[in-house]
Amino acid sequence: MSSLNGCLIEDEATPDARKFGFDDYAASLASIIADPNLKTPFTISVYGEWGSGKTSLMMSIAKNLEPSKWEKKIKVDSQKNSILTSGRLRTVLKRSKDLQLKPVKDMGIVKVVWFNAWEFQKLQTPLWTIFLNRVMMDLSNMTEDDNLKERIKALGKGFLLLSADALLSRTIDIKTKDLEELKERVWTDIKKIDCLREELSQKINEALESDPYKRQRLAIFIDDLDRCLPEQCVEIFESIKLFLNCENCVFVIGVDKEQLRKVFQEKFYGKESKEEKRALGYIEKFVQLEFDLPPKTQEEVSEFVLEYVPERLKSQTKTIELISKYIEPNPRKIKRWLNSIMFLERLFAIRQERSKSLPEIDISLASIWLFLKSFFPDFALLVAPSPSVLNTAINVAKGTEEKQTIGDFKLDKRLIEFLSSLESTFDENQLVEIIHLSKLTPVSDFSSIPGDKHGTAMSLRRLALIESKKHNFEKAMQIYKESLKMSLETNDEVEVAATYLELGTLEFSIGEYSIAQSHFTEGLDYYRKLNDLNGQARASLGLGVTLAALRQYVYAFNFFEKSLEIYKAHGDYDGVASVKDSLNVIKTNISNEKDSLLLDDARQELLETIDRILQNIIIDKPT
Repeated sequence: MSSLNGCLIEDEATPDARKFGFDDYAASLASIIADPNLKTPFTISVYGEWGSGKTSLMMSIAKNLEPSKWEKKIKVDSQKNSILTSGRLRTVLKRSKDLQLKPVKDMGIVKVVWFNAWEFQKLQTPLWTIFLNRVMMDLSNMTEDDNLKERIKALGKGFLLLSADALLSRTIDIKTKDLEELKERVWTDIKKIDCLREELSQKINEALESDPYKRQRLAIFIDDLDRCLPEQCVEIFESIKLFLNCENCVFVIGVDKEQLRKVFQEKFYGKESKEEKRALGYIEKFVQLEFDLPPKTQEEVSEFVLEYVPERLKSQTKTIELISKYIEPNPRKIKRWLNSIMFLERLFAIRQERSKSLPEIDISLASIWLFLKSFFPDFALLVAPSPSVLNTAINVAKGTEEKQTIGDFKLDKRLIEFLSSLESTFDENQLVEIIHLSKLTPVSDFSSIPGDKHGTAMSLRRLALIESKKHNFEKAMQIYKESLKMSLETNDEVEVAATYLELGTLEFSIGEYSIAQSHFTEGLDYYRKLNDLNGQARASLGLGVTLAALRQYVYAFNFFEKSLEIYKAHGDYDGVASVKDSLNVIKTNISNEKDSLLLDDARQELLETIDRILQNIIIDKPT
């Protein structure tokens, strides 16, 4: 058996980011921040999606500004995941004979302050006051003047006395005894916000003037802001504008632009508003320079993959090329995908070592299967229940079989390109074992192929329906939920509505009536948005049957009536028959139910109404 070397890839941000051109970006942005001619205050936003490398780029900018602070990797508690405060960091560096504290000459005018917003978001103290106190803490650590330290500390305590609700205009109209008392103290002590900003500006200038390293400005980095609650995100921006709109301050904010837009849009224009441009305009009031992380090229992705890929795969040029071509160009997702391969390979190796009866498994088959799951999920769904399909497809791709389709599945050019690169066919028994264990490695969100999730969602829904008909209800439920998740991610409202309907039907069949009611309701809402009357009729019928099972007969009848109205209007005789059968069932249930919540008069009235409708239903299906 071949040995496995290497360990899983860590996913820590690095102040030494060089891939994807980050070293050039970091040097350029650092030179702007350190430029003595830059008019301050000044705000730079670094935009990028989750896992794209925002934090690494920001740390690399900080390293360019304060090399001594980042020369040696300092391990921080993983639960805190933060940069050490300047005072503690200085103590560590002073004890390190091989490091010098003084920043390099050309960038030595800047003091870096780092604030990881997400780290503090769950504390009861308003996030904006924690942020301002973090700035105060670093100011205090800059100076050796004890008197100034005390005055900065007093100013920090002043921020802690303030309530975000009292100072930020969105909630100034709340009337409570505590708030009124707090406001009275605030206005007595500082009179107005301008005084506090002037005092803070003065303390910043005094701290810089007394700094033994003669730094001339602050570079305040705010990371992971888009991971905080929307209200907290807005408060941080407003606190910068209200209190830190001071000279000698540069802000670098790392966020996902789309998430930030949604926050401002929802906050100021409502959840259902279409004011995307106005929300972006609001952001622009705070930001003077926007930097979007450029898309990664296939060559850059290939270089990144080669750095981390297992050693035995590095020689497989074609496989590396295909991975780089189809994987989403996101550094964090690439690492997670490669970790999935290495974990699966290690798992197989351990199982073989512990069970002498198991035949040796071709470890390369693990990466091949995960590749199919990631980039060709529809085909993987076809292979999972019937592993022989993979070998048939390989033979088709190599031209040894003339088929162009396997069942109803047509092999496209991309899949043929991958399958034809494989050296040979594989042992189907080994593939069964690999498919079973690979359920531990969800990899369906790493593909960059357009429309991938949409097609996968449809395939999963069909597979769930098959499992449901086989009475594998638990398995069907899991597949439906995965299908629903993908449909929601792709905003495919038609597929979402259909999945809610089938999921509700399954839940009803196993007696989960309350959950079925919720999902039928969701499906009905989507069909209304789509103006799909047939879908509305089916969802209404499902709700009627479910509410009847919950003995909410009056509400059930309303939905039966709506469903019947649509079916009759469209001449859907099968639909009308379904409603008729259901009404007969509800009639029987009402008649026999002794402990119903219905009063006798209401019960009799409902029975008479049902009888009247049943007598008027004529199902004259054309021949």
